[in-house]
Amino acid sequence: MDALFGPCLGTIQRQVRKNKHTKIVCIADNIIPHEQRFGDKLLIRYFLKSVDACVTMSKSVLADLKTLSPKIPAIYTPHPLYDNYGLHLSKLDARKLLNIDQQDKVILFLDLSDNIKVWICC
Repeated sequence: MDALFGPCLGTIQRQVRKNKHTKIVCIADNIIPHEQRFGDKLLIRYFLKSVDACVTMSKSVLADLKTLSPKIPAIYTPHPLYDNYGLHLSKLDARKLLNIDQQDKVILFLDLSDNIKVWICC
């Protein structure tokens, strides 16, 4: 999570919790940003104060969480494996399956929400 989302998500979570029965559980792949900026930890703490519990996908993230918010209930559950995608396809077969001409140039990138986007540049 980018720390800049902290105030937005933290505020939304506080509004949701006003109903007195909703619990907020954070599933964290990362707590502290890789490229840290001034104020990141403050914004992350604001977010974490509105979380009832946390599930981390690595032991190092659990340790980061405990340094920022030691009282939050948290467990470590390993990041899932990506072995459910089927057999590996060759580039040629993948292009045929996706109807992409063999001569087209393709750029693959991930946006901020990790959705895969494919641009075909002719």
